[in-house]
Amino acid sequence: MKEYLTIEQEFIEGRKTPIYNVWRTEGNFLGSVFWYSQWRCFVWQQEPESIMSEGCLSEMWNKIREFEAERHRLQVEGGLS
Repeated sequence: MKEYLTIEQEFIEGRKTPIYNVWRTEGNFLGSVFWYSQWRCFVWQQEPESIMSEGCLSEMWNKIREFEAERHRLQVEGGLS
C-alpha cells in the first residue's frame, strides 16, 4: 500500500504526550494530532484547506496507534518517563 502521509513526533518539554505533525508525502503540512486533556483523547487539528479521504484518515490514525503502542511499551520497560 502506498503511503500518502508522513507523521513526525514532536516532543515538547512539559508535555506527557508528543504532538504528531502530519505532512503529505509531497511535503505539504496538513495538521497535527495531539492529546486534548479536556476530552481525554487525541484530536486532529487541520490546516485550512486541508482535505483527507477516508483512506488517508485511516492511515493517519493507524500510524498514531502504532506510535502510542510503542510509547506505552517503552514506558512499561522503563525506557520513558
